[in-house]
Amino acid sequence: MQSSQLKDLDKKVNECFIDKKTGLNNATGLYYLMKNLHKQYERYEENWSFIIFNTDIHKYVNSNCSNLVQDDIDIITSDILKKICRDSDILSFCEGGKFCILTRVFEGDDTIKFARKILKNLTDTDYNGCRVSINAKFGVTFSKNEDTPKKIMERAQKALLKSENTNENIVLST
Repeated sequence: MQSSQLKDLDKKVNECFIDKKTGLNNATGLYYLMKNLHKQYERYEENWSFIIFNTDIHKYVNSNCSNLVQDDIDIITSDILKKICRDSDILSFCEGGKFCILTRVFEGDDTIKFARKILKNLTDTDYNGCRVSINAKFGVTFSKNEDTPKKIMERAQKALLKSENTNENIVLST
């Protein structure tokens, strides 16, 4: 392929898989990557975890500025994720204040510690002169034998719903 063809292909891939507002993978890109990671898991038995969290401005955000909208919260969150996550972590914006992360599992509690680190970084930040605190809710799960991307997403979503309906910020689903 010629260089111009490769640039066009890169542009089309970005349009299909990258969210323009946040610069993170979109839901389509996330699903595609999950399918490929699942194949890798089946072949090499490499464990990974899935984190979903909600930053809904009407439920989980406190700020001294009344003019903030969900798009601002999404940008704040994506900027924080880009700063604190590893290059190997797969970051996705799934719409409506929901973010997902695919990450390798090294030890069982590491993913929970990672979610706590994200929460800590979200709880006190500055955005265009506004103090913002995002008390996000998290659902976390790990890959299992006989899993599918759909099953993993469903487990994480159930954990997120439990988190949203209790005082727990982070809920693990096994």
